[in-house]
Amino acid sequence: MKSVITFTLFIGPLSSIFDISTYLFMYFYYDIKDPTQTKKVSLFQTTWFTVGLMTQTMIVHMIRTRHVPFIQSRASLPLLLTTFIIVGIGLSIPHIPMVNNWLDFIPIPVKSLIYPFVFGTLATYCILTQLVKIVYIKIFKKWY
Repeated sequence: MKSVITFTLFIGPLSSIFDISTYLFMYFYYDIKDPTQTKKVSLFQTTWFTVGLMTQTMIVHMIRTRHVPFIQSRASLPLLLTTFIIVGIGLSIPHIPMVNNWLDFIPIPVKSLIYPFVFGTLATYCILTQLVKIVYIKIFKKWY
């Protein structure tokens, strides 16, 4: 249990930093000053869902091994398939009328800066998580 707590103290703040930066980016990008701006609020919610789903799915690959995922260590086929299925469903949800109406989601416009932001966030999150793993392993001589 002690190693799980220590690991959480190392990785947890990194996740929070990305949550806060994503929130702030979207708040200013969508220019949400009034909660009655339903389209902007729905775009915010859709983007939050998309970024959250993708980062939390990706983190599974980052923490499952002490090595660099996808380069030095590849996940099992079931995990890879599950990842693609989850991300595919998550990206599809805003485009399914019955579901997106229920969740108040709106498809993110293709020409939006959100997609480069999402992929930039994912790449940065993975790189920084890998760096934190390296520091953790150097300090504790093990991967949780």
